Amino acid sequence: MKRGYVKLFRRSLEHPMFRNPALWHFWVYCLLKATHKFYSAIVGFQLVELRPGQFIFGRRQASVETGLSEQTVRTCLKTLLTCGMVTSESTHRYTVITVVNWKEFQEWKPGDDPLADQEGTQPQPTADHVQAQETQTPQKQNYSAEFLEFYDKYPVKKGKGAAFKAFKKARKAVGQERIIDGVSALLKAIEDGRQDASFVKYPATWLNQECWDDEYADTKKANEYRSRFK
Repeated sequence: MKRGYVKLFRRSLEHPMFRNPALWHFWVYCLLKATHKFYSAIVGFQLVELRPGQFIFGRRQASVETGLSEQTVRTCLKTLLTCGMVTSESTHRYTVITVVNWKEFQEWKPGDDPLADQEGTQPQPTADHVQAQETQTPQKQNYSAEFLEFYDKYPVKKGKGAAFKAFKKARKAVGQERIIDGVSALLKAIEDGRQDASFVKYPATWLNQECWDDEYADTKKANEYRSRFK
């Protein structure tokens, strides 16, 4: 987490946020804190799966690490959320911040030289996001029909290349039918309200953690029960 680089657009010099020292400072802090790969963090006694572009956020810790007051940190985060530059998911134990379009703007590609004097990239809350996605040429990958059956059925369409690698390993271990049955169980749990769709894992993580045998609690009943005692 403390090694490597992040990319910045030189045209950031012309962005209004650059002329707000506290906001710019906090934005760069978010870029530097975000993980560049799938990462498992422990909060208390809970394992938290982080995707590239995410980090665990605490207002007090951010204040200490940035030198900004907690009130300023709160205001900066609210501004980035409003601009669509980050998103936030909170539980009663922790908050996960996600830098929007991290992969499109921060992922290193073959031939990139982090020390070269060339223009990098940085997410912008403007049409820059759309332009970068339209001009980027994805690498072709020969996916098997078995994998495409799984991927088309799985509810989260992220990290396709990593998912393909994990799928080949999982299929060799337990077979196609068991994996597809697991996805069907996941979809049924989402439909019944026993699984929050917003917390479904990336397909590669789901496969690597052998989640095809997971059981799902009735979150609707649990939420109704908790609401009685609020």
